[in-house]
Amino acid sequence: MIPRVFCSRPMRRHDSAALIFSHLRRGMGVMCGLAGSSPSSVAQAIATAEGYGVSGAIPTKANNPGDLKLGDQGYGTINGITVFPSASAGWSALESQIGLISSGKSQAGYSTDMSISQVGQLYSGGDSNWAKNVAAALGVSTDTTFSSVASGSPVQTASTASTPSVAVDDGTDSFDLSSMLSEVPGGASTAVLTAAGIGVGLALLAFS
Repeated sequence: MIPRVFCSRPMRRHDSAALIFSHLRRGMGVMCGLAGSSPSSVAQAIATAEGYGVSGAIPTKANNPGDLKLGDQGYGTINGITVFPSASAGWSALESQIGLISSGKSQAGYSTDMSISQVGQLYSGGDSNWAKNVAAALGVSTDTTFSSVASGSPVQTASTASTPSVAVDDGTDSFDLSSMLSEVPGGASTAVLTAAGIGVGLALLAFS
């Protein structure tokens, strides 16, 4: 009998509902809507990547801009996605998740030095487009550290922060004539200089 092999997509990684709501109760999260404030740019970028606001999309129907899987919080779930009682409650939960990730308090496998790309792999369950969409919405690269954009000071990861210098051939070559002359007896200096000058002139004409 041939064993059956099941290939499943990696699970989306979010913190537990208890930790997210505890984070909110301690005043560390942003109570969007309830306090009259607007969602942060990072929250808006994630919501865009998750399809929130699109008519008929699960995050929109579930009042869940972060597409968070926190179980049934009293309003059911849609395909495993938590349904929140209001959009403001959903935004608050997303802001709390962002706060946990960027502060290093997450228990879902995130660390503060992770890039948007690395966070996206865990958050979305392996969808590479998630990081591209979030980064594009924020106007940064996917190599920017997630915690830095959450704090409002985008910083690229060390591996890509510096661009190696590339030598550009401008069509001219330099020659050290002094070193050439030092190897020739004094009486031949003028002749060598003249010959070298002619040679350089011909070379430049050939490449012009």
